[in-house]
Amino acid sequence: MFPVFASRTSQTARTAGPGLLEACVWILCLLFAQALAAAACILLLVVSAYGRWPNDAEAAVNLLLDINLDSDFMLIGVAQLGALFLIVPAVRLRLGRNFRERLQWRRPDTRMLLLTVGAVVPLAVLSRRLLDVAVIQWQHFSAGVPALQQLNDANALEAIADRTAGVPFAILVIALALGPALGEEIIFRGLIGPGLIRRWGVWAGVVITSVLFAGVHGFPPHAIATLPLAFFLHYALLKTGSLWTPIVLHFLNNSLAVAMLKFPLLTRLPDSPMVVAAAALYVLAVASLLGTTAHRDLEAATVEADGGWPWRLRWFDAVAGGCIVAFTTTFVWSAIAG
Repeated sequence: MFPVFASRTSQTARTAGPGLLEACVWILCLLFAQALAAAACILLLVVSAYGRWPNDAEAAVNLLLDINLDSDFMLIGVAQLGALFLIVPAVRLRLGRNFRERLQWRRPDTRMLLLTVGAVVPLAVLSRRLLDVAVIQWQHFSAGVPALQQLNDANALEAIADRTAGVPFAILVIALALGPALGEEIIFRGLIGPGLIRRWGVWAGVVITSVLFAGVHGFPPHAIATLPLAFFLHYALLKTGSLWTPIVLHFLNNSLAVAMLKFPLLTRLPDSPMVVAAAALYVLAVASLLGTTAHRDLEAATVEADGGWPWRLRWFDAVAGGCIVAFTTTFVWSAIAG
């Protein structure tokens, strides 16, 4: 009796997806896979140069320093993309034969994808403003705690900004946008999120997944600033039913951040109180439109019978469109004036 019960319990847990403990293990596996891919790249470079691994470890170190591998973002890209060769098979094994369906690996609706992509810049504005506030609060909080001040070394944004001057834009996009968009979305939104939602419910599952996703970004203010994007990525997945939606949105968000680091003209997005308020309204409007688009095909059947589009949807579209126009206007005006 007990073995049968244990077997059924194990099978139910496997079908439900990862719980909180397993989710943490998967995050560690992702980081380990990235480190392993980077190590494999270094090994391949050294062996290619010497024909074998040199007996003198200093020779290998000097080779890596000579080719500036310590500051080459291509290594980060190799680590991010190379990790996929380990992570994807592991996720497939975890989800079983119907892994594509459970991963929601399907083509998104074009209208909903374009609607989601439109939120990239407003989300970037909100995240940047939240980052500024979080940095100020963090400085006050950590001022008297030396151990916390050491976390300032984990501020990847400042470290990356100081090292991007001579790096080609394409390499930065591969290293900091493409790799994270694929790997992190497969793990967090594709695997961990659905498992936590089945176990804890939609709200708790999305919150826990988003907090775990933010925590991976290290520097506490940066992690906090990532939360708006994390919530929206998961919301977009739930509404579109396609993992490609958060992947594309994640890629474009990171590409925008890379562009702002690389090109002085885009050093900072406008973030006046009016622009931030308009950005929040824009994101809410897009979220609302995503929520109603899924039901519009059913309501469209009443158009001919009623002699026109339902007045409720016409009014809703007008308000949402007004929010989008308001953000676009204030953003462009602030960019020109500022």
